Amino acid sequence: MTFDTQLGNTFVVTMTGNVTSSAFGTSNIAGAPSVTVAVAQDATGGRSFTWPSNCRFVGGTAPTDTTANTTTSVTFRYDLAAARWYETARAVAVPS
Repeated sequence: MTFDTQLGNTFVVTMTGNVTSSAFGTSNIAGAPSVTVAVAQDATGGRSFTWPSNCRFVGGTAPTDTTANTTTSVTFRYDLAAARWYETARAVAVPS
């Protein structure tokens, strides 16, 4: 799964299976220095999501909640010099 930052800065993923790989498209990163990804668990829940490898999280740990019918969202800010996305905000397991 690739999030194309040329198409916008907010992405919603409705989980119907595990996502084992994801990435941010970086062809026009300067145009979208801040991105929010919302991961919504379906009624089954328990589905895992692998965040892009160049993301860095507060406390060093990505959110991993898999509660059914909830959404976890993370907002990132891009650091061009480091070529990394740094977490600036998160909301975990918000009921749908």
